Order: sequence, then C-alpha cells, then structure tokens
Amino acid sequence: MRPFSLFPNELLHVVIDYVAYAPVTPELDSPFKTFFKQASPDLLALSLANWRLRLACLRFLFAHIKICNDNIEKLVDHHALLSKFPKSLLIEFDPGPSQMEDQIIYRILPQLERPLCVELNWTFDSRPSRHFFLAICGHPIITTVLVNLLPHKSMHDGDLSKVILAQATTPAYGMSSLSLRDCLTNGMGLACLELYKFDTLDEELGIRTFPGLEELRIWMEDIPLVTSWLPVFSSTHRALKKVWFLDDDQRCFAVHTPTFISSFDEETRREGLEASYTVKRIGLRRDIGHSSQEWYVMGLALSINTSLVEILMLVASSFPKLEDLSLDLGTDKGVYDIDDLSSVLARFSSLRSCAPSQSLLPAQISI
Repeated sequence: MRPFSLFPNELLHVVIDYVAYAPVTPELDSPFKTFFKQASPDLLALSLANWRLRLACLRFLFAHIKICNDNIEKLVDHHALLSKFPKSLLIEFDPGPSQMEDQIIYRILPQLERPLCVELNWTFDSRPSRHFFLAICGHPIITTVLVNLLPHKSMHDGDLSKVILAQATTPAYGMSSLSLRDCLTNGMGLACLELYKFDTLDEELGIRTFPGLEELRIWMEDIPLVTSWLPVFSSTHRALKKVWFLDDDQRCFAVHTPTFISSFDEETRREGLEASYTVKRIGLRRDIGHSSQEWYVMGLALSINTSLVEILMLVASSFPKLEDLSLDLGTDKGVYDIDDLSSVLARFSSLRSCAPSQSLLPAQISI
C-alpha cells in the first residue's frame, strides 16, 4: 500500500471510487430504479490498510446507507459521520411496532448537512406513518423520495413533487388506477410503467402523460406489433430512454417480425437458422441529450434451440450497441468449443451483461 501514500487526495479518491461499489448487473426482469449502491468487499479491505486510506474511504463507506430496525441504534451512534457523507438513504420497513421512525426523524434527519436522496421500501403490512412520510418529503435537505409502492391514500392530496414511484403496472395490481392518477396529478413522478396494451391507457388511467417516466415495458398481446404511437409518446416524455417489448409466451414475435429486428431476421433466414431461435424480449434505447435521439436495439432475450455460436455472430453484427443479452438455453443440446464461444462474445463491444437463464452443461463445452 506504500505507493498510495504518494498519491494526492484527488487522485486517491478517483482510484477508490473505481473499486468502491459492487458492480450492478442489469437484469431484464428488474426495471426498478434505485439510488443505493452496495459497498464492495474491496472497499472494506482497502479501508483497513492504513489510517490514510481509512480516512479516504469514509466518504464511500457512508455514501449510501441502508437503515432498518436491526441497525438503527448503531447508525444513531455514528451520527457525526452521517452528517457529512451520505448521498442516499435506503429505509426498509418491517411489519410490527418499531421506534425506527422516531429515531430517523429526531436523531438522524437533524444531522444531515448535504442534499441527498431517500428510498422508502415497504410492504402493504408495513407502510410508514403519515407523520413520517410528511417529515421525509418536507425535509429541505432531501431532494428526491423514491418509493416502491404508492403512499397511503391519506397522503395522496399532499405535495408529492419530491416523490417518484419506482414502477406501476396497468391493469393496476396492488393499487387502484384512481389512486395512481391522484398521486400523479399532485406532482408524483413515475420511473417505470408496465402495461399490457398501450391503447387502453386512457381507459385504465385516464391519462397519457407520466412525469419523469424513464422506462416503458409492454407485454405483447397485439399482432402485428404497432409502434406508430412511439414518436409522439417519446416526444412528450423527454426522460424516456428505454422501451421493452415482452413476448415470453411467444404470441407475437413468432408470427410478426418487428421492423427494428427485421434485418437480423432476414440474415438468419438467409443462413437457414430461422428455426434455431425465438425472440422473447426486445429492448430499445435512445441516448437522452444527444443530437440524435433515434431508438436502437440495446437488449434482447432469445430462446436458443441450436447453433448458438452462429446465432450470436449474427446478433453481434446486427446490433452493435447491444448492452443486455439474455439466453434461454434449455432446449439447446449442442456441443460448443470454448474458444469459439469466447471469440464470438468478444465481438459484443457494448455488452454489459450476458445472462443465460439455463447454463450450458459441462458436457456441452469442449476445450
């Protein structure tokens, strides 16, 4: 660790930031927005090396704090650190009586000195009290309150301009459409909307504008897939950067090929591979803030029957900006050379995650 002693503090913080947090693997089934970052084992080990690294690591160790019944007393004892470093608080509620709300309101919130975001995670049996929710939303240091469920109906008529709901589904499971509409009308934002038919938005919610919407997920029921609404919808939702079309039951894509994967479909037919795979999910992205905001394919979920390497080669050439790839290999019985697999995966220059829902068996890999 001696070379670190020669680093200026600014450079030392850059190095620590690189290893500070556990990498997040994007998952097609996890659209939920979060501010929380889990400290990595490397950060914990680095903080024990010497006194200078310990001081430098403090801002990262206490940048994202998880609060629950089990650790609230310990956190209160470290209130001096809480006043300087947190960027986000993740507060998890458990069913049953608890003193956690009072501890947070009267002993933690008064110590906060810098703007931060708060995440509130609760179940239908462990909602926060109205008093606590209003205290969080009204605190001047707190800029954003991310919630996993709608607030209690007694809070729907208040100022919800700081509140963002992580995800809503329509038809509305676990919440009424009226409650969701009331919250949106009173300033609440929505990060992700999941729906089963775009044309029923007016009927389900009575609105077509969702403040702060970043991701749209549509379960396919219509054949053919119609996307004529996307330009208008995306123009009225400036923050929208992802759209997922989900066809896990293979009702739509097997019958009608969407235009944004038509070139890939043509290539597989030309190579005689059309029966080797099925498309289950397609993700589109646009780069917010760039001069060109065209939609491109950034995510795919495929079910592979055979010819894995050949299919991956065509995927890599057809979708150069692909970030998330999910592979269902349950019916693929082929045997593949490990060097061929490594070579074809190296062609994905933008890939962040490749998640097989069922891995190849050892007998299917030759070395």
